[in-house]
Amino acid sequence: MMSGFMLHAVNLANYLQFGSTDLKLILLPFADAILASMMVYCAIGLLFFHRDFFLKFRMKSTSGKVIYWVITFYICASIPGHFRFLVLGDTSYFDFFPWWFSPIIMTVYIFFIIYFFALEESRPHEN
Repeated sequence: MMSGFMLHAVNLANYLQFGSTDLKLILLPFADAILASMMVYCAIGLLFFHRDFFLKFRMKSTSGKVIYWVITFYICASIPGHFRFLVLGDTSYFDFFPWWFSPIIMTVYIFFIIYFFALEESRPHEN
C-alpha cells in the first residue's frame, strides 16, 4: 500500500506543479518490478487463502468480507498494467485514469490500512 501511495503522491505532486503528469516519468522499471512482485504475492495470498484469513480474523460480517474482496480486486486488476509496463514499457493500462484518481485512491489506501489495523485476530479460548 505504501508503494502505491507514494506513486500516486508523486503523480499528484507532478500534476499540481506542472499542470500535467506523465506516468512514464515516475514509474521506473526497477521500482515497479518490486511493486509488481509484491502485488502478485499479495494477490495469490488474498485469492487462495481467504478462508484462512476469514477464520484467523473472525471475519463473519458481510461488510468486512466485501471490503476484503474490493482490496483483492484492486490488487489483481492492477497486476496486468504493471506487467504491461515491465514487458513493453507501456503505461496505457494506467493512462485511463486521470490525475484526480491519485488523491481519491490515496484516500482509499488510508481506509484499506485502517481496515487491516481494525482486524482482531482470534485467540484460542482459555479455560
